[in-house]
Amino acid sequence: MYVWAQNAAPLANIAQGVCNNPLGQIAQSVLGQNATDTCNKVNLNANIVNNAPLYGITIVIFGFILIIIGAIQRWKENDHS
Repeated sequence: MYVWAQNAAPLANIAQGVCNNPLGQIAQSVLGQNATDTCNKVNLNANIVNNAPLYGITIVIFGFILIIIGAIQRWKENDHS
C-alpha cells in the first residue's frame, strides 16, 4: 500500500490541480454536475492517496507494538509454567 501510494501521489496531485485551477472550474461550470462530482471525487481520493503512507506507517508501528506485547505475555506464561 505504501509503494502504491507513493507512485500514485503525483498522478493524484496532477488530477487535483486540473480540477482546482481556474480553467478547470470554468469547465466544471460549463460541463455541469457530472464534472463537479468527478472533481469532488478526485479531490477526496487525492487526499486519501496523499495520506496513505502516513496511515501505513502508523498501522505498522501499532502492529509492532502489539506483536511485542504478545511476545512478552507469551514469554511470561512460558516462564511461570
